[in-house]
Amino acid sequence: AMAFVSVTDPAIATLTAKEVGTGNSVNAGTPGYLAGSFTLKAANSAVLLSRIVLTQNGSLISSTDVANIKLVTTGGQQIGNILPNLDSSGKGTFVMSPAYEIPSGVTIQVNVYADVVAGVNRNLKFNVLNLRDIQALDKTYNVGVNPSASVAMTQSTVEAGTLTITLDPSS
Repeated sequence: AMAFVSVTDPAIATLTAKEVGTGNSVNAGTPGYLAGSFTLKAANSAVLLSRIVLTQNGSLISSTDVANIKLVTTGGQQIGNILPNLDSSGKGTFVMSPAYEIPSGVTIQVNVYADVVAGVNRNLKFNVLNLRDIQALDKTYNVGVNPSASVAMTQSTVEAGTLTITLDPSS
């Protein structure tokens, strides 16, 4: 005899996305700049995060104005690959393999770090533009989960910086 289980109202996982404010100014030539941050909170069931696509849509002209872009979660764990540069449309795709698990009821913070190579007097702004730019699965029911909202991160102005020359008194 075959047994059937009836599920009347499964509580599919939810994923709540929110922007976290970061600095709004950076000198060109700064390595490892915190260029944006957001949180993801799983509820009802654990969520398996497999891909995040970020879009840089500030006024930076070149996809090479930022380099070595990486995502680091709470506790310092890097998720996905380090991207040498963005693609020509300003997008960067981070793939988590294996998927990164966010337990139900847990909020993680995802920090975006990048070397700001160039782009003086322009703006750097990372976003999760579309809900499909975060690819996630409900671990229990193995169905796709969309985040609650797109995320517009803090815009940073790229400054020229300063050069200080000091004379060594011993020379």
